[in-house]
Amino acid sequence: MSDADHRPRSPAPATAREQRDAFLATSAASADIRPTKQFPRVFGVVVDWRLGLRQIVSVATLLDGTARLIARSGSIVALAENHEVRQAARMLVASADWYYAEAEPTTEFRYPGRGRVRFYLLTYDGVRCIDADRGDAAGAHGRYAELYDAARRIASALLRVG
Repeated sequence: MSDADHRPRSPAPATAREQRDAFLATSAASADIRPTKQFPRVFGVVVDWRLGLRQIVSVATLLDGTARLIARSGSIVALAENHEVRQAARMLVASADWYYAEAEPTTEFRYPGRGRVRFYLLTYDGVRCIDADRGDAAGAHGRYAELYDAARRIASALLRVG
């Protein structure tokens, strides 16, 4: 055996699903986040949508400006140092508070079906979910257009600076 056979192996990188689910399991306490006037109920958001038949993209944000772009193909872009990304992440989380009451509490983190978008709100009392038709999320007059557009802006910014 060569010396290379005796080297400790690095753990395999987490899959995109594992990264996303770990983000969804983040508690406010573990992220050292407390409610504020600007963020009284929601401290994070994960938005999932499909690109084509097999590709799923997730944008995951926290109110501290943390932002991740997670693609089901396994690519993960995580940058919080960029001012544009941090501002957009905070705006997405602030906007999500408007949808708190209509979001359903959940402990299941399924990906959206075809033609659907899922908005997961990380709240101080657990995760809540809105499962929306893509038509209600996209376009200027969609019910969830503000959230969906913000997530897409974050994804674009992460790809630009990543």
